[in-house]
Amino acid sequence: MALLHSFSQPGQAPDPLGKPQVPAAGYEVDKHFTPPYNPWDQRLCAVPDGDLYEAINTARADIVTDQIERITANGILLKSGQHLDADIIVTATGLNILPFGGIQLSVNNQPVVLKNTVAFRGMMLSDVPNFAFAVGYTNASWTLKVDLLSQHFCRILQYMDEHDYAVYLAKVSDPAMPTRPLLDFDAYYIKRALDELPRQGPARPWVMSMDYFEDVKILKKDAVTDPELHFYPLTTNKGQAA
Repeated sequence: MALLHSFSQPGQAPDPLGKPQVPAAGYEVDKHFTPPYNPWDQRLCAVPDGDLYEAINTARADIVTDQIERITANGILLKSGQHLDADIIVTATGLNILPFGGIQLSVNNQPVVLKNTVAFRGMMLSDVPNFAFAVGYTNASWTLKVDLLSQHFCRILQYMDEHDYAVYLAKVSDPAMPTRPLLDFDAYYIKRALDELPRQGPARPWVMSMDYFEDVKILKKDAVTDPELHFYPLTTNKGQAA
């Protein structure tokens, strides 16, 4: 319910999520705990056991909200001019996505340009045969979606065994189908990589669904066949069906 409320009324969403239990007197809660984006535009962070707030209360930890100007010989200089002395700096930003672990896909000795492909059911790429991948939810547990995709992929393999198919291939039937970024997610590491990622379409089966209950119906219960998913038998070297 909190997720749906966040999407439908993002301006009101932070209130049901509650305020952190931090020192009330003089502590700048809004500055340090209110991000510059709406809930679920990026991942929602939670401190269920309150250990961070306890550390702040007992002065064992502090939060500084600013931007880094540069690393100095003995710490970090912030854009505000403040300097943070540091013995050790642990970086937690600057992640760059490496799609599919850097594997260079090819079809008939032609390299696949990922940004020219479209994701089918969030697990295959258009015009790339016998290739599957798994991307989890950005609004829930990652493994919820990965488990569904894995089960669906096993169902596809079983269907292929039952019908003596050796190849599956997702193809976009409408060449004029509009596309959009693969993930509707505002995290900077996603935005930096959009030009290196596949795309998604406007409707199923070409969308990256983030709806678990809808995915359960489609990936676990509905048929694995689809007009946009083609199956082929094993062929001989001459290209004829065996």
